[in-house]
Amino acid sequence: MAHHRTGLGPELFRAPGAPDRWLLLAPLAIFAGWLTAATGVSFGVLLTGFGWLTETAAALLTLAVVLAVALAIQLRLHRAPEYGLTVIWALAAVAVRNGSGNLPVTALALIGIAALALAARQTARR
Repeated sequence: MAHHRTGLGPELFRAPGAPDRWLLLAPLAIFAGWLTAATGVSFGVLLTGFGWLTETAAALLTLAVVLAVALAIQLRLHRAPEYGLTVIWALAAVAVRNGSGNLPVTALALIGIAALALAARQTARR
């Protein structure tokens, strides 16, 4: 079986921390964070596009999965809070876009922001 490499693979966990932190680790963590968020968006579009779920149901499902993945990755990364901050940035966009028009999605995005902020803070202190 071929091993498929993505930005979320072992490379992120092996990226050097110092002295090349801002040249290697931070950009890779930011890229991986955007890949995590974009994957959720892609699956949400797929689920609604084929009519398998309503927009709200697809958003809640993909947000929950993205949050679980992002928290697991952030808690495993001991020196890359940029990953979590990038996913937080995407979640903030979800919260702003949905606003009061879709409170369940907005609430889950805000809960995710709080959880990832705590995880990023924890890993930044290690």
